[in-house]
Amino acid sequence: MAVSVDENAQHSEIRTAVTGPGALSDAELRTAVNSTLRSRGKGAGAANTMSTRTAISNTTTTIGGVSYEKMVSAFTAVTISNVLLAISLYVEFAVSVFHLAYFSYRQPATSKDLIKTAYHLLKVSYDAKLLTATEILCVTRNTIIQPMARQNQHFYSEENQRTAQLQTMRTSTAVSR
Repeated sequence: MAVSVDENAQHSEIRTAVTGPGALSDAELRTAVNSTLRSRGKGAGAANTMSTRTAISNTTTTIGGVSYEKMVSAFTAVTISNVLLAISLYVEFAVSVFHLAYFSYRQPATSKDLIKTAYHLLKVSYDAKLLTATEILCVTRNTIIQPMARQNQHFYSEENQRTAQLQTMRTSTAVSR
């Protein structure tokens, strides 16, 4: 049976893959290490002064043309921006809850009616698929929380004016005595 040269080479490669390359001599091992270092950009002289572990760790890893350091810095920037966004959303939520609670404390009957009516209208709108969840949040912020916040600020400024007037009256009566 005649066997072509290509088939012999293929069988030889298969046998090598299955059984392994066999024992390597020191010269072959040194040649393999030097060629690996050369392919990573380190010269043959570097192989004598550095171990392969040091040479590998000193190289910059690139994935798809982007270095590892650039990926880390981009990840850090995105993480920091997301943390800042989460903090700002938390602060906005806390301020909104404060205004809602403060308004409810000052005017409980009005607040109760306003919240019940708004809840009913928003629930019916959502169930009828007239509004999405984000639209409901915008409507709630614009029609309930912001007016309550404006009312609280107006009340606060009036209270400050009254306090300033009382302070002025106290100092003027104390001076006149």
